[in-house]
Amino acid sequence: MAGARGIDPQMSGPQDTIAHPSSPRARSTPGSGARANHNGHRHGELVAYATILWYGGAARNVQVDSTPGALAFPDLNPGTTQMTISDLAVLLLGLTVGLTFAAHGAQKAFGWWGGPGMAGWQGAMEHMGFRPARLFAVASMLAELLGGLFLAVGFLTPVAAAILVAQSTVIILHVHLPKGFWSAKGGIEFGLQLGVGALILGLLGRGAASVDGILGLAFSSNARVELLVAGLVAGLASIAVSRLATSQAAHPAS
Repeated sequence: MAGARGIDPQMSGPQDTIAHPSSPRARSTPGSGARANHNGHRHGELVAYATILWYGGAARNVQVDSTPGALAFPDLNPGTTQMTISDLAVLLLGLTVGLTFAAHGAQKAFGWWGGPGMAGWQGAMEHMGFRPARLFAVASMLAELLGGLFLAVGFLTPVAAAILVAQSTVIILHVHLPKGFWSAKGGIEFGLQLGVGALILGLLGRGAASVDGILGLAFSSNARVELLVAGLVAGLASIAVSRLATSQAAHPAS
């Protein structure tokens, strides 16, 4: 078939090129076969050419983590500012989740929007059994304030997401789980939504519309998963420390 593996008269051997169906090399010449078969050949060439263009173009946009044993999570256009619908989706999710966390951190840090401020938040942490209360109060405030801002702008996104997953783990399991699911009764509903949102952003990244995307900062799939698992473990460890401190305070050694 013309164009599948053409012979260039100026070269000594066959050329591995694909001819466009409208080019002279792709057209049938008089005497090349019955005219009844011409349209069939023409149709086949058009389909083959379109298929090559489609998959060739897609292949140039596919990014594969070739590290042995790497998990296959997509990278949303790292190192480019070209926007896609996926970039827009994670931009909206990042702004919503990140700024909500940051607002809660500002309540704790500065007492804004009816928040407790640092003194009130330290007292709350002590009441919940965290010792030393000052250390845990500052750590949780910074996790929400800075982690939320970093997630909103998409800077070091998997790290910020891991910190917020740790904070969400404590919020969900230690504070709200005993009160059930619904937020109206103090349950886990709201905290669960924020935590899962941070987890999704940590897995996917923040795409082109982020500081990571502009600077070309990219984390491998394995690194993203490992950071998020570390955040989960850190949250569980904080709960364990709190419960141990509460137990020791209730039953001091004689």
